[in-house]
Amino acid sequence: MNSSNSACDDGNTVDGDGCSSTCSVEVKYRCENGTDVAPSACVYFGMIGLTLNKTERLEGSNSGMFTFLVNPALKNL
Repeated sequence: MNSSNSACDDGNTVDGDGCSSTCSVEVKYRCENGTDVAPSACVYFGMIGLTLNKTERLEGSNSGMFTFLVNPALKNL
């Protein structure tokens, strides 16, 4: 998968998951290079912002549901 002239290769052409469509490590990500049989693994190391978007009490229980917005929007969280 990973050729010697690329910084990473996660096996797809999607930007925003740590390894860009041109096989370079994206800003605020760290990638461990893959091998010929395994893709690169990328981890986000930037700040993540959470904004409470919605709260909902589940009827008939002492439970609730919270929905958050994540910034930046990460493909894999």
